[in-house]
Amino acid sequence: MSDSSQMKYVHNLLEKSTLRFPEKPALFANSLWHTYSEINTQANRIAHMLRELGIGGGDRVALFIENSFEYVATYYAILKAGAITVALNTDSSTEDVAYIIKDCGVSLLITQQRLLRKVQPLFLKNDTGITSEAFIPKVLVWSKKNPIELPDAKMEFLSLPEAAASFSAENPGLELNDKDPASIVYTSGSTSKPRGATLSHFNI
Repeated sequence: MSDSSQMKYVHNLLEKSTLRFPEKPALFANSLWHTYSEINTQANRIAHMLRELGIGGGDRVALFIENSFEYVATYYAILKAGAITVALNTDSSTEDVAYIIKDCGVSLLITQQRLLRKVQPLFLKNDTGITSEAFIPKVLVWSKKNPIELPDAKMEFLSLPEAAASFSAENPGLELNDKDPASIVYTSGSTSKPRGATLSHFNI
């Protein structure tokens, strides 16, 4: 970015920490420590890939990912691309996931291989039920298997981190507004549908 010392956006914190402490352990996940540099580099590659896929300002990108290195890198990547994160609870039912995807107009879903079957009904080739209401044309999947295949699916699956490996590791440095939406957070009650609240970079 043009001035790494400024903290206008949520992802600036990661970028500034990477400049100051690139090899410092920042995250412990799956029995491994990950450095600031490792997180930022992966987030940058995915962010550039998202831009190449046409994802940008105002687009909603859903994360259906367990707490992990993959979640953190993906979260920052979405923000770096100028898009809006929509974090989905991995304990949510398929119906609730479908409702949220439709309600906020998700353009892209990013998930993990082990969670793919849970949202598989969103991708099937029928035109009834939740599929027709919450269909997503493109899905990124954190997986060691490439290509990813699901029987009767009718969209394109791209495998992370492989699909992003050839993209730049540099900060995208997009000029945003700190009042721009950064995240849509959904909460649910026992008797009602999940409801979304929008948070800006400034709010977070």
